[in-house]
Amino acid sequence: MIKITRHSLVDNCGFSLRARNVLINNSENFGVQWTPEDACKLKLSHLEGFSLIKLNSLRNSGKKTVAEIVDCCRKAGVKLNP
Repeated sequence: MIKITRHSLVDNCGFSLRARNVLINNSENFGVQWTPEDACKLKLSHLEGFSLIKLNSLRNSGKKTVAEIVDCCRKAGVKLNP
């Protein structure tokens, strides 16, 4: 089992491909800039305070995807805004 903390990289959290892509492709919304040549440095802690409404509005982000992201954040101690 993977130990997930707030400092875990999204790539190392065991997300489904869809959930990972939603987060990585929208990383600029979380304040993380990256280029395809670089590995994305998006951590769960970057999601701290992000709005669930905004998370729901991201492209390809449906109920199951949002639930997966919220569950992982909860386990890691990352708080999302309603």
